[in-house]
Amino acid sequence: MYYNEAVKLSKSLDDEEVLLTIRLEIAKLKEAQGDFDGAFPEYEKTRNEAKEKGFDAIYFEGSLLVARLYYKQGFYDIAVLGLSTAYINAIDSDNLQFQRESLILQSRSFQQQGDFENAYASMTQLFRVINEINTKQQQAIIKELEVQYETLEKEKEINSLEEDKLLKEAQLSRQKTIKNAFLIGFLIILIPIIALLFVYYQKLQTQSELSKKQEEINTQKVKSLIQEQELNLIKASIEGQDEERKRIAQELHDSIGGNLAGIKLQLSSLAKGSEALKTINNQIDETYQLVRDISHTLIPKKFQQNAFTDLVQQFANSISKTNAVQVAFYPHPKETINNIDEKIQVELFKILQELMTNTLKHAKAKNVDIHLNLIGDELSLLFEDNGIGFNTLEKETGIGLKNITSRIQKLKGTLHIDSSENRGTVIAIEIPDLKKTVHEL
Repeated sequence: MYYNEAVKLSKSLDDEEVLLTIRLEIAKLKEAQGDFDGAFPEYEKTRNEAKEKGFDAIYFEGSLLVARLYYKQGFYDIAVLGLSTAYINAIDSDNLQFQRESLILQSRSFQQQGDFENAYASMTQLFRVINEINTKQQQAIIKELEVQYETLEKEKEINSLEEDKLLKEAQLSRQKTIKNAFLIGFLIILIPIIALLFVYYQKLQTQSELSKKQEEINTQKVKSLIQEQELNLIKASIEGQDEERKRIAQELHDSIGGNLAGIKLQLSSLAKGSEALKTINNQIDETYQLVRDISHTLIPKKFQQNAFTDLVQQFANSISKTNAVQVAFYPHPKETINNIDEKIQVELFKILQELMTNTLKHAKAKNVDIHLNLIGDELSLLFEDNGIGFNTLEKETGIGLKNITSRIQKLKGTLHIDSSENRGTVIAIEIPDLKKTVHEL
């Protein structure tokens, strides 16, 4: 009833678009009441008139309603045929919504007919259309947000200009007030200033006399401080000499002790080979040069002339030649380790010598593995042997281990010993902050 009244009104107003829309709604009512014979022609007539008069939205909706009605009646091929023509027009007019609805119905119709290939093709096109719809919606949202953002920016600029204007007016008013207050204050303060200048002149005379007395007192204090400083320097010099003697003794024990231990092992395994004698002579010469270097600079020259990893490898090879212990050295990364500060290299080499000396004396090991790793700024040394081991709770700390501990403390590192009887020994040394350690050294 209401639709019929609306039809009359739209005709009186000559509003064809509204009239066609109402006719579609009336056809929908007929379909809902089961009057398919009445709904079909109304849909067809309305959508054809809409196409002729250029009302694409009504035409697409009418086509979709016709196809759905055919689908409900089981005429799937007719539904697909009608949708195909309308779908082409929808593509020409870029009507993505109708394309989406049309493809959904097409895929269902193909599915009902068992034509899964075309159903799959329709679904593929449907996903493309949905993605295009989503893209356009997102672009519209982005564009709207950009407009809002630009509007807000312009409002901020306007507010900023208004605030600047108010600030300038306030500054001008303040400057005028300050000038007036300054003139009045200057007149008020001028007379007391003259009185203060007179008092200040008298104070200067008094201060001059006090300064002379203070200068005499300061002179006496300076003399006292100089004498105290001289005493401190003498004390520091004596303490430095004692510390230097202690350090030289430690260097001699670690360096010469390690080399002599190797020489002792080679002598014990010596038979009648001239090559072994050459090795011993070379090691004796190296020991002599080491003592000479320590006595002058405490830094062996070989650290300046050779790569650090090569020196450690040579040391390991010299021990392995005795056939008593096989030493394997694994540095990583090799090039980075060779670039470590020379002072750190010297300390590491001394620690390795002392560790090897202790192993040769007590461990009765056949194999020793040395792993030296530098990760970031953290240096780690892992010294492992397969010897007889010992009980870490009962074993007393000898001078060798004390020297190692002292050197590690000097490098700001940590020492961990893992050992038990008949299971070998693992010694882990960590230096967490190499740059800081080099700086403090």
